[in-house]
This record gives sequence, structure tokens and C-alpha cells, in this order.
Amino acid sequence: MAKCNCKCETCKTTIENLTLELESARKLAEDNLNLAKYQKAEFENYKKRNAMEAGIAAAEAKIDTVLRMFPILDSLEFGMKQITDQAAYDGLKKIFDAAEVVFASIGIKPIQANPGDSFDPHVHESMYGAGSIIEEELQKGYRTEKRVIRPSKVKLK
Repeated sequence: MAKCNCKCETCKTTIENLTLELESARKLAEDNLNLAKYQKAEFENYKKRNAMEAGIAAAEAKIDTVLRMFPILDSLEFGMKQITDQAAYDGLKKIFDAAEVVFASIGIKPIQANPGDSFDPHVHESMYGAGSIIEEELQKGYRTEKRVIRPSKVKLK
């Protein structure tokens, strides 16, 4: 493109107008680039937030399902304590053990509460007694890595 070397007012005004348009276009491009960067960051934050909320919802659903299973496990344990027929006991024990395997596979583990253990108020709930040593576990408790789902109910001596 040929360059105009004249000093006329028309050319001077045209060059000034084009320079202003160029600066305006550069400013608009910079604003649009900043907006795109901001929106990209917002979308990344949205995806992270969404993934975190989905994880929390899945964990809560898992715990809700486990809570609904506790009465069944409690009934199996009660039945195993009451039954005298070895074959029937073995059948109930297999069902109980299978349920605990499923729980373990999703990160749910029983809380230990053996006679002679020290009472831990974070994972045990005292039903009877006022000591600090567990005499008997009355109801099995369960936990995940991060939280107690149900404390073990214990009798203290």
C-alpha cells in the first residue's frame, strides 16, 4: 500500500481517525480477551464446585443407604446371639459377614469395642455404667475414614 506523504488536512484527519479506531479496536480486543479469561476461570471453578458437590452427594447417599441397612444387621446379630442351632447360626453369620464385606468395599468399617478396651467418646456411646473400660458392646458401631456413622453402644464397668 502506498504511503501518502502529503501534509493536507484531509490526510491528517484520516490518519488521526484511523489511529483512534485502531486504539479503540485494540482496547475492545483486550477487554474481550480479559472477559474470555474471566469466563474460562469461572467455568473451571464451576466444574470443580460441581464435582465436589457430586462427591458429597454420593457420599451422603452411600451413608443414607448404610443407615437403612443397620436394622437388618442388628437383627442378624441379635439372631446369632439367640440361636442355638449351629447350622442356623452359620447361615446367619454368612449373611452378616457378607454385609460387612460389602460395607468394607465402600469404605464403611466396624468400630472396635471389645471388653477391656478404653472408652472413647468419639466412637463409643455409653449406655450403662460410669467407668472408662468397656465391659460389653451392646450395638456395633460403624465409621468411614472421615466420620462416625453410628457410634458403638457399650456398657462400661
